[in-house]
Amino acid sequence: MKKQLNFITIAIFLFSCSPTAKKDEVKSEASQEVDTVSIDDRLSKYVEVKLTTDISRLSEQQKKMLPLIIRAAQQMDAIFWQQAYGNPSELMNQLNDEKLKKFAKINYGPWDRLAGNEPFIEGVGEKTIDELLKKFKSVKRVKEASLENLSAEIGMARAKKIYDAFH
Repeated sequence: MKKQLNFITIAIFLFSCSPTAKKDEVKSEASQEVDTVSIDDRLSKYVEVKLTTDISRLSEQQKKMLPLIIRAAQQMDAIFWQQAYGNPSELMNQLNDEKLKKFAKINYGPWDRLAGNEPFIEGVGEKTIDELLKKFKSVKRVKEASLENLSAEIGMARAKKIYDAFH
């Protein structure tokens, strides 16, 4: 049980730490997109589809439950945004390009999930968990790392949050 609580605590802190660059350091519209892959190329990997289903076989009670399920899914979506990035409106308000906004919505933040979570907006760094796991290879090793070793990888402010969570 204690191991599970430790793991949950670790996961919360790893996912809640801010990226290397501050979110408010997103560059101006002219240079928001990272040059490596164009936003059009990135968006072309996705296709919008309309999901439909035949609900005629559902009971009246089941049909009444559908709006509740949809609301629950919307709440889960909002929670996932918070876990993946933080407040989505902060990011969206800083982006002037509609294609960048669309891609950020698809990916729940400024990291391309199909490209190993690489940032697609200039001024946004890698995700904290990716940085730490690349270096330490496991959550156990992150927990055992010194504050100095953590800060060398992700900076003192983020390292202190993670270190304090474990000790």
